[in-house]
Amino acid sequence: MIASGQTERTTAKITSQHGIDCQFERVPAILYSTQNAVPLKEEAEAAASLGIDAYFTGETELSFPVEGAVCFPNQAQFSPLAFIRHICQKLDIREHTKVIKIRGNKVITKAGVMTADHIVVATHYPMRNVPGFYFLRQHQERSYVLLLGGSSCRTGENKNGGAYDALTRAAEQYYPGYKEIMRWSAQDCMTHDGIPFIGRYSVFTPGLYVITGFQKWGMTSSMIAAMILRDKLCGMENPYEKVFSPQRINLRASIGSLFTDIGMSIKGLTKGLLCKQSPRCPHMDCV
Repeated sequence: MIASGQTERTTAKITSQHGIDCQFERVPAILYSTQNAVPLKEEAEAAASLGIDAYFTGETELSFPVEGAVCFPNQAQFSPLAFIRHICQKLDIREHTKVIKIRGNKVITKAGVMTADHIVVATHYPMRNVPGFYFLRQHQERSYVLLLGGSSCRTGENKNGGAYDALTRAAEQYYPGYKEIMRWSAQDCMTHDGIPFIGRYSVFTPGLYVITGFQKWGMTSSMIAAMILRDKLCGMENPYEKVFSPQRINLRASIGSLFTDIGMSIKGLTKGLLCKQSPRCPHMDCV
């Protein structure tokens, strides 16, 4: 939450200084439950004990009753596409240029070779497997969205479908007469300890950096990632660098998820070898 607050203040500062029209405004963020208020009361108390502006309430602007909610006032809301469109105007961006591999300080693409002192792999799921082994250190989770988001599951586990059906039933219950305009699914990288990987790709790759594992919090995590790597490349210290370091070791928080991800990777690779006709991921040929 502290890092999120810093990214929010930085975004507000950039928006103001550069006059960016990205519909920036301050609004309350509400976390609610229709089933159990106790965890929300505990979260409000924990946030308040850390100096975070938050409080528990039973009143919201929702069209249906809730057991309780945590309110975080004065949060930033803006259009990320409008924000990016402005700040990238002076950058040299090459689209539709597939990267084949990274070798030393060279990025090899189908259109040629680019050389850089510092290379950042910000491809959502890291494209280089060794070193780093990020395919063993996080998994992908898919969630489904109408106006409502939910039905999250590990990617590949929704074999029978039906995720949108559950959202449709919820929409009919909470918003009678609603009109569905579109639906989509998101896929997010989930680290074992719940914290993104931001920093050196590995101890063996000087000049190569990684950004991944945002766990559905892309707008705040991408800004803190930019701040950490900016300071890293400019030789400055950043107070959040160790927290997000890809080289951190937290066995207590991640050992269970580590073994689960190793097992799922082996299962997917085995199916890829045996089921040649099944749809497979181009990354490592998993089913």
